[in-house]
Amino acid sequence: MNRFEKAKRYYQSIEIPAELNDVIEDALSATPRKKKHRIASKVLLSAACLLIVFTTALNASEVFAQSVYNIPVLGEFARVITWREYRQHDDYRLIDVKVPQLANTGNTALEKRVNNEIQKKIDEIITRTEQEAKELYQLFVDEGRENEYHKLEVSVDYEIKRSDQRTASFVLTKFVMFTSANVEQFFYNVDLQTGKDITLQDLLGPKYKEIADKSIQAQIEQRKAEDENNIFFDGTDGIEGFTGISEDQNFYINEQGNPVVVFEKYEIAPGYMGIQEFEISVK
Repeated sequence: MNRFEKAKRYYQSIEIPAELNDVIEDALSATPRKKKHRIASKVLLSAACLLIVFTTALNASEVFAQSVYNIPVLGEFARVITWREYRQHDDYRLIDVKVPQLANTGNTALEKRVNNEIQKKIDEIITRTEQEAKELYQLFVDEGRENEYHKLEVSVDYEIKRSDQRTASFVLTKFVMFTSANVEQFFYNVDLQTGKDITLQDLLGPKYKEIADKSIQAQIEQRKAEDENNIFFDGTDGIEGFTGISEDQNFYINEQGNPVVVFEKYEIAPGYMGIQEFEISVK
């Protein structure tokens, strides 16, 4: 990948903080209509350039990042995630990895714990896919079809779901492509003030399971009523459907502060329904 492509992908990955959008809107609202379009373009371009410079400096300098952490607005952006990206390829596989890191929270023990967990998970993914790729290749060789083999493609990426002074919620996703696609997700919900993982009970209270089960079942029925093609397993044909959330239920926290319970493909519905998500309102 050349420098231009790297810069392009890096620019596209940058999330503009909500506070910056507010600043831009305030500036535009005070401007005559004829000039708004021209000024908006300049403002957005300047903002994008500043964000690129800002993020580059943030990731390059721990001292700079820590100082930015103490600045309102900018601190929200600096505290969330820093990036590390790399690619590995050999005769059997092609791997693209984006590594999230918790940084500048003021709690180094928390950062070390979470970042070690993430790195351990990524190392496991790389090791496992290396073995799987070699085994797949050997199958083709044994059948005399090695010329038909194409590399196992693996990508590891992440998405920030919520980030503020108290909460960091993000999802690490492994995507594997060979003859078909396979997706596996890993969820991180961290209380930045206590240093502990956030649970559904923390968000919904002692009756969290009852609240979540009732909400999810109601949403399933609503989706089925909206479209006859929305099918969920219900116990018929020996396939058990949704019976309640598990003790280690996957979820993330959205921008509204609500938990979103996630079920993997095939877990409660046929494969064509994909991953199923259910937002549970926090009252």
